[in-house]
Amino acid sequence: MNEVVRYEASYNKQIAEFSPELAKELKADVSMVKECALVGMDQGRILCAGYLSYGGKFTGKKGDRHDYDLHVAWREDATQEDYAYLLVKFRQMVSELAGKRKQLAELRIFVETANAEFLDKLYQMGYGFGGAWLIMKRGSFRAGIELNPRCGDEYVVSVCGEDEFEEYMAFYGREDLRESIQNKLTLGGRIYLGRLNGKLVSAAIALPRENVEISDLYTVEDYRENYYAHDLVAFLIKDYRAKRKKVFTCAMKADNYIAIGLCQALSFRVEKTVAEMYRLAE
Repeated sequence: MNEVVRYEASYNKQIAEFSPELAKELKADVSMVKECALVGMDQGRILCAGYLSYGGKFTGKKGDRHDYDLHVAWREDATQEDYAYLLVKFRQMVSELAGKRKQLAELRIFVETANAEFLDKLYQMGYGFGGAWLIMKRGSFRAGIELNPRCGDEYVVSVCGEDEFEEYMAFYGREDLRESIQNKLTLGGRIYLGRLNGKLVSAAIALPRENVEISDLYTVEDYRENYYAHDLVAFLIKDYRAKRKKVFTCAMKADNYIAIGLCQALSFRVEKTVAEMYRLAE
């Protein structure tokens, strides 16, 4: 790979050859995607491409830290060196963004733990280990899903309407993720709300890509372990199956045993384990 350039719409045809999903996302009218997308080329042939999304702000002992997540795809004949070169350019982009916004920022990427050779390369490039995530998958071959009778008729799940979005944001309590959530909705995502006697107690977001990705699952602490999240996800799966979507995935921290147990109860199985790797923007 001899150059990395900013993404242009004219590149979409080549990108779609190795990742129709990424090409669709880059084509979408989402400011964060278009402003933060790069492609790696070799003599005019695109080998890999990707974009950054905002992963959120976290407050610790050393102050606020802002994470930028990398979404990337590449041709089968692209090498680790090609990917590494693209990473360098994305880290420079994060540094520029952090400088403009006066942030302490990190580039965060997720790599299969089975790829030990590439993990070693990332360590050599100065990346640190942020934790392990389980990617769980539920295929259409699994048994059907039944709602849990313990929730009762008083618990109702529905798709969030435009007039309910601000209520959802206040409920979720992550104002720093507003742009990221709005981007998911622009890309075709839907927010599912679970209400008990009219009170919002649980929510999740589903983003239909090659598989339906379930994220941002949250239940009010006083209502956890009462099957509300279980029934919300069950409703979501049935809803998308009616739209002929058959495979569902979700990601969670490897030590989040409650969430893992919830997914296992819904016939999700671990597909792979990925390492969260990060490097501070300089």
